[in-house]
Amino acid sequence: MAPVPSILAVRLGPDASKGLNDLLDTEQRESSERVLTISGERFDRRLAEELSGLRQEIAKDRFELLKWMFVFWIGQLAAMSAIMSFLLRK
Repeated sequence: MAPVPSILAVRLGPDASKGLNDLLDTEQRESSERVLTISGERFDRRLAEELSGLRQEIAKDRFELLKWMFVFWIGQLAAMSAIMSFLLRK
């Protein structure tokens, strides 16, 4: 952090100037920590929301895939049954 301006340092004195510098440094560090904490919480919340949406989408797609697999298997069973009945009648 920049030192206290010379005019203010003369008026405050060396001890008060150092104290002011220390106070401003501490406040800047605490402010940075608060910003990082809030940003991290927002990121975590947004990530949880997106993952929840992704899980729902995967579950929906999994159901659709299973549905079409059953349609395919039923079609295959019908085709094989027709072929077998045709072969057995001869």
